[in-house]
Amino acid sequence: MLIENRPGAGSAIGTEAVSRAAPDGNTVLIVTARRLCTTCLPSRYEDYEADNWFGAFAPAKTPREKVSRLAGWFTAAMHAREIEVRLLGLGFFPTGQCGADFAALLRRQYDDYGRAIHEANIKAE
Repeated sequence: MLIENRPGAGSAIGTEAVSRAAPDGNTVLIVTARRLCTTCLPSRYEDYEADNWFGAFAPAKTPREKVSRLAGWFTAAMHAREIEVRLLGLGFFPTGQCGADFAALLRRQYDDYGRAIHEANIKAE
C-alpha cells in the first residue's frame, strides 16, 4: 500500500485526483465530514445535530467486486479490537457503514445541511 498525502488532498485536489484515476480499485480517497459549528447557526436550530465521519471513496466505475473488497478491508480494520479500542479512546465511534448504508447517511446529511443552510439564509461569498 502506498499512501500519497498531498496538500489540500482532503478536498478539491484529492477529489479531482481520485475522480480521474483509473477505476481499478487501487486508488481511494479518504475524507472527513467537517463539523458544522452549531454556535454559528441561529438559536432556532437547537435540535440540529452535526455528525463527523471519515469515509473512503473509489473512482466512479470501479468494479463492484473491487469496491466490495475495499469495503471489507476497511470494515475489518475498524472492527479489529486494537483499532476499535484506540478509536473509542479518541472519542470516535466506529460503525463500519458501507455501500447503501453509507450512501443513505450521505444523502441524509446532504439534505440536513442543505435545509439548515437554506433556513439560515447562508450565502457563498
